[in-house]
Amino acid sequence: GCPAAACLHWGAMWGPAARADYVDPLGLLAGTAIRLKPVAG
Repeated sequence: GCPAAACLHWGAMWGPAARADYVDPLGLLAGTAIRLKPVAG
């Protein structure tokens, strides 16, 4: 259950497909540099 009116479900899972566990998707971003590209125009 999502407490907000709308939620984004990433579906981040770890492990073999038959026994995969959901993981916190923010943990997958911890070591990743996020870059925004400029909008052409």
